[in-house]
Amino acid sequence: MDPVFWLIIGVGLQICLVAMLVRHKAFREFRFFFWFIVFSIAVDVLRYTVQLRYSHKVFFWVYWITAFLYDIFNVSVLYEVFWRTFREFYRRLAWFRLVFPGAVLLALAIALLFHASFRPPREPGLITLVFSIEIAVDLIELSLFAVFFMLVSFFALPWRSYAFAIVLGFAILSMGSWAAYWLRLVPGSKYREFFRYIPPISYFCALLLWLAVFNRPEPKQDWALKVRPEELLQELKEYGKILAAIKRR
Repeated sequence: MDPVFWLIIGVGLQICLVAMLVRHKAFREFRFFFWFIVFSIAVDVLRYTVQLRYSHKVFFWVYWITAFLYDIFNVSVLYEVFWRTFREFYRRLAWFRLVFPGAVLLALAIALLFHASFRPPREPGLITLVFSIEIAVDLIELSLFAVFFMLVSFFALPWRSYAFAIVLGFAILSMGSWAAYWLRLVPGSKYREFFRYIPPISYFCALLLWLAVFNRPEPKQDWALKVRPEELLQELKEYGKILAAIKRR
């Protein structure tokens, strides 16, 4: 189908999402997410224009520079949501401030190990390094989604909350992106088509999720943690004692 058609559909959905964020005043709480969507609209138009009018080399650099900016936005959005959700932990536990940057550094370390150990034949080292960094960002997004999934289950928070919807959407993006990059690094031309179409499909799925959630006001429940960190840590210690007693049996 004509790429212009998909460009119009994608940009139209993103504009609708921007309008919903403004309508429900969610852009005040999630400013990085709001500007991420605005940035995505600009990038879609820019990439299409460059691909249409300029050489493949120019498009290559435009694509990967904007991909790097996407990564910065992704991590910024997730940090914003992470901080707002765990704000009480940040206030009461000094060491908790190291959790997010620690997760980022761990994911980058895994990516560098991947880059050092997995080098497909006839694949330029720079390309493999770029893909490894992208995989690291995907790992960050998936790990934070796991934390939020446990949070929603443990505290019975509504899945329609804006914070959880944002993280779930980025998890969908990361799964599609990770699958595409992995297939790209696997030798064999038969995977090239998958590499092209998986990320756009995952982004459309994330957009539809965000549209469904931001189409209505957020449930009247404060999604920030109300439990004191000390109480949660004490409860986790009790669970640990129970598990240790079960193992001794």
